[in-house]
Amino acid sequence: MKMKLALLSGIVLAGAVSCTSAKRESDVRGPSSQGPVYERPEGLRGADLADFEHLAEGADVYPYDWIKALNSIGFKDKNGNPTQPFLKDLDVRFGALPSSNLKNAEGKTYLIPWVGLTAAWSNHPPQSSDAFVEDEGTIVRDIQGVKSIRMVGTNCAFCHSGALDYKGKTYKIDGSPSMLNVRGFFQDLAKSTASILASEEQMVLFLKRLNVPEPEKRAKELNDYFYARLADDTYGLFNAGNLSAKITLAKAKYFKDTKRFFRGQKAIADTLEKLVRVTYGLKETDNIGDLKLRMKYLGNLMVGTDPKLGETTSGYNRTDAFGRIGNLVLRGDDPIDYTAPVSLPWVWGLKYMAMLHYNANSNSVILRNVGQSLGLGAIITNKNGDSTVNIHNLDRIEHLVHKIQVPDWNTIFAGVTELQINQELAQRGQKVYERNCQGCHESNHFVGPNRQLREYHVIRLEKIGTDPNAAVNATKAVGHVAFEDSIFQGVGGLKARYYQKYDIREQQQAEMEFRNIRGYEFFRDTLNGFDRQNSFQNNYGDVEKGAGYKARHLSGAWGTAPFLHNGSVPNMWELLQPHEKRSKIFEVRSREFDPKVLGYKFEREKTLLGGPKPCKKGEDHCFDTSAPGNSNKGHYYGTSLADSDKWALIEYLKVLPPEPEYSW
Repeated sequence: MKMKLALLSGIVLAGAVSCTSAKRESDVRGPSSQGPVYERPEGLRGADLADFEHLAEGADVYPYDWIKALNSIGFKDKNGNPTQPFLKDLDVRFGALPSSNLKNAEGKTYLIPWVGLTAAWSNHPPQSSDAFVEDEGTIVRDIQGVKSIRMVGTNCAFCHSGALDYKGKTYKIDGSPSMLNVRGFFQDLAKSTASILASEEQMVLFLKRLNVPEPEKRAKELNDYFYARLADDTYGLFNAGNLSAKITLAKAKYFKDTKRFFRGQKAIADTLEKLVRVTYGLKETDNIGDLKLRMKYLGNLMVGTDPKLGETTSGYNRTDAFGRIGNLVLRGDDPIDYTAPVSLPWVWGLKYMAMLHYNANSNSVILRNVGQSLGLGAIITNKNGDSTVNIHNLDRIEHLVHKIQVPDWNTIFAGVTELQINQELAQRGQKVYERNCQGCHESNHFVGPNRQLREYHVIRLEKIGTDPNAAVNATKAVGHVAFEDSIFQGVGGLKARYYQKYDIREQQQAEMEFRNIRGYEFFRDTLNGFDRQNSFQNNYGDVEKGAGYKARHLSGAWGTAPFLHNGSVPNMWELLQPHEKRSKIFEVRSREFDPKVLGYKFEREKTLLGGPKPCKKGEDHCFDTSAPGNSNKGHYYGTSLADSDKWALIEYLKVLPPEPEYSW
């Protein structure tokens, strides 16, 4: 459905709205008498939903047949050996969601029934990369002399498909932040694979599950090769032979000691390549294309974070996206610490949003998506800028994201008597919102070539007072090159090479980049200011000096706890308290919704003195606000309100209507 909106620079008042329908009529006027034309999001369903949840981005890190045969170290017997399939209970273990639909528009069935898990052929053109149940009988494909196998990865739905539980029922909310332990998922995958390499017995069982001929013989060969490589002085790792190697592996496979293990990643990658050839019946002379590089990436994943770097536990609902992407793609031998984990953001309302990311540093959807794909496991395959990134599928996913609707409380909880809106309280809350929240979280500043994109206010760090790491860490220069130039050139170079390789002409490039509404793409320096916008002819204007965070519209925010950019405040009620009254330590992993405070019921075991038990190092379901990047200070707006006004505001936030371009 399309609508025409007149736009007026100034603050749009919510007006008198019916909290039953939670809609408002747009009476704003724009720079032209007609105003721009917007397309209202229609929601995801059917094949669209299946594609959103399963299209591969090129971030395919693990052989499909391996993951089916792999047992998880999370299920251990008394001897510490894995006993149950890795793909079992991903919802309970990591917060993954079961898929709603697996059929695409052609009637083909995606392979893995978990939201955000993808399967693709390792060496196929992007237009035919995805693998389906209908391919189940085909283990290896030979395309132009290159052997290709099915690989498992993740896409953006892994992090941006959420749900909440209320009284035994699950309410799925497309585009909302996942209560997902992304790092935990990959760490378990890595540790479980390490347990195979470390144990000849486990290798035999693994090869038997894969129906590999002579599993005992092959397991011994692989095991001997692995320990010999680890013991090789070339890698500066062991001088005492296999015994030292086995002791280190025994520790490393439980991630108790990774310092020495980290230096053995090439030996691990070489062994994984051999394991691929053995399990898929490939000869040493067979061309396996970029599979060798994918095994190198998997080897890096298995050894964990460089021990010389500082790292704040991300855990559930968070990741240090810019830190990992920047280190992987740009920073090489001079990486930054992983001390800026941020909450997984909600992704509704992106089509007509001017600047992206928490610190509003780019207008480009395609550069954002390419960067995300690299962060999830896509790899650069050569110095020419070729990569496994699948921009065709990313473009399809971006269009699907634009269909996601802002969640409507009254629709989602229709028929749940105790969750019906208190009309009188919400009307009071609307006035509180207009006086205290609207000035920051609503904006009628429109930019872009047709002034069709809504640019939100960026609140400077000195004013908002929240943790600075996410705004500052990623702005650190790469060598002598400013970060925004480095990432624009680095990620932009991969995109340009993709256009060239797959003969994507100028018109299609413009469509993929949404230039009709976004203009030409750019990154901008959000710390030192940005005064080069006139050269882009995009009508975005300059950016003043001083880092900060973007104040998005709050419609649907009721379903996105924990709050603040770093997820340091567990619910909306606590956000309206001064930081001294906010939880210092709390649990993060439950999806049990508390509709009163707009958050999740995070229980934490108490100490003998009654306070919450401190977080242990690496405890991924425990949030410690004293850790670097985790401060819960700042955003004191509304903290001095009377409690009655705070409760009224919370009631209104449940039904705050979206901006007109995303109207229900």
